[in-house]
Amino acid sequence: MKYNYYICDVFTNKRFGGNQLAVLPDARGLNDRQMQQNAEQGVMPDIHLYVRSDDEFDIRARMFAPHDGVPEDPATGSANCALAGLLTHYHDSTSGNFEWRIAQGIEMGRSSLLQARAEKKADKVISTWIGGSCVMVSEGHIYLD
Repeated sequence: MKYNYYICDVFTNKRFGGNQLAVLPDARGLNDRQMQQNAEQGVMPDIHLYVRSDDEFDIRARMFAPHDGVPEDPATGSANCALAGLLTHYHDSTSGNFEWRIAQGIEMGRSSLLQARAEKKADKVISTWIGGSCVMVSEGHIYLD
């Protein structure tokens, strides 16, 4: 079986910035085991640090996962999405929509901008969202038995 893939740098608008991600636009026919094998990378947040910022960003973040073979991650969507939920949970308002511009990867030369949002209703976080720009780096094919 042959699957097309693309390598994109996500959370950036510059090639070789942000975080590299493989995208399979059509993964029909792959079973759970095959999808997991393609997705495995040990990127589980061990230490996610952040500080409020008063420049063009709202937050500056760094993420380290040395136990998973990742000395530092240039852009961590999962950790920053969870951070948006946490900040919204502790916000004084009982309801509202909240947004943050998060800078990550700057210290390691892979500047990333993550845009996070969360919504809170009746003192409960009901949704979180993370996004950003991406640029194409390469494309190819994966062959599976």
